[in-house]
Amino acid sequence: MSLAFEKRDLRGIALICLLGGVLVYGVYLLMGQAVYRQQLAEAERASQQWARFFGDNVTDLEAIAGGAKPSPDSYLLMNVARQFGNVFRYKIFSPDGTLRLISDKLNVVNSDASSLAKHNEKAANTIKTSKSFTTVKHSKSADRPEMYTETYLPIIRNGKTIAVVEVYVDQGAEHAAFMENLLIALLAPLLIVALAFGGPATAFYVRTRQKEATDVELAEQNRVLNTIMKNTDQGFCLFDSKQRLVSSNDQFCRIYGMSPNCIAPGMTFREILEVRVKNGVYEGDDPATYINSRLKLGDENKRTHNLQVLHDGRTISLNHKPLSDGGWLATHEDITELQRVQQEAAHLAHYDQITNLPNRTLFQERVEEHTQKEQFAVLCVDLDNFKSVNDTLGHGVGDKLLKAVAERLVETVEERDIVSRLGNDEFAIIQASPRQPEDATQLADRICEAIKKPFELDGYEVNTDVSVGITIAPADGTTANELIRNGDIALNRSRVDGRGKYRFFEAEMDLRMKERRQLEIDLRSALSENEFELYYQPLINTKSEEVCGFEALLRWNHPGRGQVPPDDFIPIAEETGLIVQIGEWVIRQACHTVSLWPENIKIAVNLSTVQFKSDKLVPTVMNALSSNNLSPDRLELEITESIFLEDSENTLQTLLMLRSLGVRIAMDDFGTGYSSLGYLRSFPFDKIKLDRCFINDLGKDDGSKSIIRAVASMGESLNMTTTAEGVETQEQLDWVRSEGYKEVQGYFYSPPRPLSEINERYFPEEDKDGLIEVA
Repeated sequence: MSLAFEKRDLRGIALICLLGGVLVYGVYLLMGQAVYRQQLAEAERASQQWARFFGDNVTDLEAIAGGAKPSPDSYLLMNVARQFGNVFRYKIFSPDGTLRLISDKLNVVNSDASSLAKHNEKAANTIKTSKSFTTVKHSKSADRPEMYTETYLPIIRNGKTIAVVEVYVDQGAEHAAFMENLLIALLAPLLIVALAFGGPATAFYVRTRQKEATDVELAEQNRVLNTIMKNTDQGFCLFDSKQRLVSSNDQFCRIYGMSPNCIAPGMTFREILEVRVKNGVYEGDDPATYINSRLKLGDENKRTHNLQVLHDGRTISLNHKPLSDGGWLATHEDITELQRVQQEAAHLAHYDQITNLPNRTLFQERVEEHTQKEQFAVLCVDLDNFKSVNDTLGHGVGDKLLKAVAERLVETVEERDIVSRLGNDEFAIIQASPRQPEDATQLADRICEAIKKPFELDGYEVNTDVSVGITIAPADGTTANELIRNGDIALNRSRVDGRGKYRFFEAEMDLRMKERRQLEIDLRSALSENEFELYYQPLINTKSEEVCGFEALLRWNHPGRGQVPPDDFIPIAEETGLIVQIGEWVIRQACHTVSLWPENIKIAVNLSTVQFKSDKLVPTVMNALSSNNLSPDRLELEITESIFLEDSENTLQTLLMLRSLGVRIAMDDFGTGYSSLGYLRSFPFDKIKLDRCFINDLGKDDGSKSIIRAVASMGESLNMTTTAEGVETQEQLDWVRSEGYKEVQGYFYSPPRPLSEINERYFPEEDKDGLIEVA
């Protein structure tokens, strides 16, 4: 009996324990459900409160939901909204459920750009049902709380749904509180009391802890916001609907020269304005007018942005943003330095950095402005030989020359005229005078006279001239492009006519320029179309009167124009750089031709200044000699002293390299330059070719005879062959022969002839054997 009783007793105890456990588990489930529902309710309430604040203050929310970028003010509020309450993230959808914006932990940016513009069914259902939708989620990710809620809420403005927001609310603190309260409830001594009061008590406790957590979160947010407001360059001040200060930062006080202690929350807007006036930091001359204008802005309570220029010269950017409760948020920023930088950038964009004159862009704008007014002139001015100043004295001196020229031009014109530097050594002037062309003529004369006076720069005396091209508006053009273009055409004509001159634009100049451009186009294809030909003029030994060589002279057989004179196309070839390719062809062709003539015959080839500077010159000569198995001393390269003006050191190096090959070097057109004798000392030439102008003047000027005699004597003493060019009469031949010239060249013996005539006349025997046919 005793044993049976004990067994029954044990079974009863076990049953009671089982029932107790079931009861406790039931209580656990009931409490869990109660807390879960409470969490949902609290999360939805917090989300709705957040959405209301968000919808009221982000004024361009509808545009953002449509895909636009947030304005700067909205950007600031959206950053604050991201830290409001327990909200740690949010998304914005368009009314059709399309994702438009995602916030992240740092600021409002599209942190997951690949997700943008995707459709969200939950967001779309929120619009259809006009109801919010909340779910509780758990996470083990480092960037999310252990427990949080996601709530989809419609944003309604004026009865219209303008957007859907998905709000993420941190429920970690609430979840921890739930676990703590559940443990306490389970250990309560009275199960009935726990059943009766555990659920509501736990919910109350959860709400209490939630409030505490929220208070802590808000305190942290306030600390972060205060840190931002203290360290930003912008001054902030927040006013309520009664125009009383709610909050401000120290930068606001610093901008207006106020001590942080002299303003405090509760002060009226007028009182703060009076403090500014007292410190002398306000706009305008009348303090009362300033205060009234600012108060009116507060009364109107509308969004504005304006700039204030204070008494001390600083510029303040002021943004006034009304809030939904009748107050406003004002931001103040000192943009004085920013404006200075912008002004400097604008100045750099419109003014030349070396001379501080208006540049081409601003000059064109000024010309366009003048085209709407009375008659005026545009003068295009170009320095002569500016490149040689840079090359010989350095770019530093060149820049100083540009500054000095700019100063003289400004001194020369009238105050209402405009001087500009278009680039490099090009200047331009707008002469705002209706008396044209008389005033333009007088100004051009003054400019030429002013610039020809020597410049003293860094111990150097620099001499230069200018060429001037003049156009008159509206006769020569009605737009800036036309006037400047026609001015350049007139300028080119003045260069051709000589340095230190000016020319007015004429319609015929434009026609000639168009013809020149067409000639340039044709010249580019002339080489590939085999339109070039070499003519040859014989060099005659004065003692034996036999041919000792030939000078190769380039001719262009144009398919439409016939034979184009070298003076017409050689300058174009030099300006365009085509002379390098053409010159290479001439050297190869001349070497091939002379290789088929008797070995005592040499060939002379003229080198252009542009060609001489090319790094291809020496390799071209080497290739032409080797490919034709030609002795180097049969090739004679003729240069003029203008080659030395560019870069005498490199010129000497190139000449020495050619001389090392065994090629003969001759100075052509000797006596026409400024320093021919100096160049003869710098480099030992093989030949001096006296310019034809001295031979032409032989019977007119005794000075020419003296020069002819002096050059012959100098050539003899320097062991250089002397050649007289332009010999056309027996008298001229007898004179230069008597003076000791070794060679002559001219029409007296033969003009330049094509290869077929040269072969027929001078090498008939070789021609019969087919020795001199040039491929």
